[in-house]
Amino acid sequence: MTETEEWAVADAELVEAYRRHPQDPAFAETARRLAVKTALPW
Repeated sequence: MTETEEWAVADAELVEAYRRHPQDPAFAETARRLAVKTALPW
């Protein structure tokens, strides 16, 4: 298995893990608020 294939498998496993156990809503809300505060002014 090449390194690229290993990364693809790891990415797929991570996506599947989030489907089984979604993020804590409080964590997601905090991340959203921080993103709004730190976003670059385009």
